[in-house]
Amino acid sequence: MTTSARIIQLSIQYSSIALVYYDYILTLDDEVKYIWRAKFRLSNVLYFFCRYAMLANIIYLLAVVDKLPKMSCDAAYQVSSALSVLGRASILFILGVRTYAVFDRNRIILVLLWILGLLVIILATLHVPYIHCKGSADKPIVVDLLSIFTVVFEVFATVCATFRTIQAINATGSWKAQHNGIMFLILEQGLLYFGFVTLFTTAALILNFTGSPTSFIKKLLNALTIPISGLMTARFLLHLRKWEKKQSPTMLTDPIISGTPTEFATPASYPDMGSSSSFVDEFGRDPLRAVGRPELY
Repeated sequence: MTTSARIIQLSIQYSSIALVYYDYILTLDDEVKYIWRAKFRLSNVLYFFCRYAMLANIIYLLAVVDKLPKMSCDAAYQVSSALSVLGRASILFILGVRTYAVFDRNRIILVLLWILGLLVIILATLHVPYIHCKGSADKPIVVDLLSIFTVVFEVFATVCATFRTIQAINATGSWKAQHNGIMFLILEQGLLYFGFVTLFTTAALILNFTGSPTSFIKKLLNALTIPISGLMTARFLLHLRKWEKKQSPTMLTDPIISGTPTEFATPASYPDMGSSSSFVDEFGRDPLRAVGRPELY
């Protein structure tokens, strides 16, 4: 690796760590308030997995600068990548549940998300043994498939959630009046995620196909894609908890209907999902049921 390439590689690694920890400092107060001090939920575990990069990126950086004498760079990179599988799984799970929740718990949407998400996790797991710090001419097909299906999942989940929330907002009046509503929050966070993360993963996909097999250019954005995805997803959970905290347990004063309190559909109005129902409820319910628009279900 040339000196200039080495400088670029280290600069990206340092910047990714700075970004992850800076974001954590910014959100620490909300984390303490809405995660640590709140009642334990399954989504708490997912939240912490979304923060995986705080450890994984440090391990990789120490390996790159030869500060792990008892571990080779490739081994450290594989450990970092194994941790990223947990982070990736949590991110996809949260995005999938969010989309399923706002899309009237549609079984077809659930099956498609489940298949795509499981495929990405399997590919990410199979991808770990092929990780090399300096690149390798041996390029298994799982590398390409992982890049492709990650983008497919993110685009599909974002498009579905965005379509449903725009439907709800248009069906209930002024966008300005709904600025503080849950649907606007989901729409806003979804578009931010798409803007920051999906564009990164798409760029990484392009580099993966155009870069030389042994060039660091192929992995240029790896230090940023999943960590940014993780911090954006963690922020989404914090925003949901913060919004939820402001609401009454039974009546949501949601500006989705020009500031009029709206009682959301009860779990009984959905298919029987057993104990998973309350977990899915954390990510919202179908907004069109809430406003009584069955023709749009």
